[in-house]
Amino acid sequence: MDSLFASFPPGTNPGCPSYATSSLARSKPNSDTLAPLFRNKILCEPGERIYAQGSPFTCCYLVRSGAFKSLVLNERGDEKIISFHMPGDLTGLDSIHRGHYIGSAVALERSLVYEVMFQGPGNELRLPPEIQDHFIRIMSRELANIEDLLMLTSEHTAEERIIAFLLAFSARQSHQNLSAHQFRLPMSRNDIASFLGLAVETVRRMLTRLHEKNLLKVTGRNVEFIDIEGLRYRLKTA
Repeated sequence: MDSLFASFPPGTNPGCPSYATSSLARSKPNSDTLAPLFRNKILCEPGERIYAQGSPFTCCYLVRSGAFKSLVLNERGDEKIISFHMPGDLTGLDSIHRGHYIGSAVALERSLVYEVMFQGPGNELRLPPEIQDHFIRIMSRELANIEDLLMLTSEHTAEERIIAFLLAFSARQSHQNLSAHQFRLPMSRNDIASFLGLAVETVRRMLTRLHEKNLLKVTGRNVEFIDIEGLRYRLKTA
């Protein structure tokens, strides 16, 4: 379920020379090619929105540090979280075709983003040839992200959803050369519940159950895997 956190290659840094030699694309675009895509650097405090649902689409955003949640509000004003964005993720891609943001992106903690500009005056997508393939792959991963979430919420029990979510976050940590066994979740229990289509009480109960089975240890938002293979086995045999 790693694609729940689809992303740019971890550790990339727009504007610095090493970014040009990252795995952004098979063609390895140089920094001169990439520089025009990045405009402003924006620092966001927890709860701050980088864009709001319904506002005109202006650009996408590359998360450099921190974390965001993407959410949509229905006609009753109920909030549904549709994705989380960690360092290296590009948010706002799903709004290009409509010309306005279909949801809102809200900072979960102090975060830094870059504005990514790659559209022409007529709102058409314009990318340097060197990185077109990479952005196509990103869009493909966004579609896979949606398919994974639909499958996760329709075909799995509450416990399986929690395990899949935690394993995906663990894999994401590993890809960023961080600990895959011990990490802090930037999102709240309410956020996780909304994302997985569960009641918050169910999320708390499932985490307590996994804790009692000595599969993991949870202290606030800090998670430590005690038996990661046991977690994978429970998900595999579901």
